[in-house]
Amino acid sequence: MVSLKLEKDLSPDELELHKKILNLRNRVAAHSDHDLRPVNRIPSTGTGFGVTFVPIDQVLEELDHIEFKNLAYKTMILCKKKARELNDKLREGDS
Repeated sequence: MVSLKLEKDLSPDELELHKKILNLRNRVAAHSDHDLRPVNRIPSTGTGFGVTFVPIDQVLEELDHIEFKNLAYKTMILCKKKARELNDKLREGDS
């Protein structure tokens, strides 16, 4: 597994925002905490049923969207840099 060492590449504010985003991701998507994504069952007359969720944009309202966008861009650049480094190491191994 390959991972980025964000602690050395992000500012303290960016790292704090990153942790906040990961926490929200885990609570909303991965673990679906009811307080953030309450699920309501929609009864059906057939054999199935449906569910509804709070729209994700309501959950993310508390984030500064410009800071989020900038962090996402910076993280993408770091991932590309890491991929290039790994590719160079693989090429060295082929020589």
